[in-house]
Amino acid sequence: RAVTLALHNFAHMIQGQNILILTDNIMTKAHINRQGGTHSITLMQETDRLCQWSEKNLSSIRAEHISGADNTQADWLSRTTIDQGEWKLHSQVFRDLSQKFGTPKID
Repeated sequence: RAVTLALHNFAHMIQGQNILILTDNIMTKAHINRQGGTHSITLMQETDRLCQWSEKNLSSIRAEHISGADNTQADWLSRTTIDQGEWKLHSQVFRDLSQKFGTPKID
């Protein structure tokens, strides 16, 4: 999904271009290069949409694997926005609230 969103976001800049996707996800690489796969229906549908869009908007698209250790810039950039599911309460605030209201019970 990240590849599709990135391509759509930069569509005006990459129209008709040869695109190389560098990814640390081997499954993403395989699906882009093989134009799909057989293990995940959801991933196959996403790949199909990507391929159809690419045929209309790009000269070509292919992917190469880059190790996670070498992908630090993209990894950092993907974390610059706060995901709503990744909020964390500051530990001192938690301690203060626990002192005032008691330790929370988790069921």
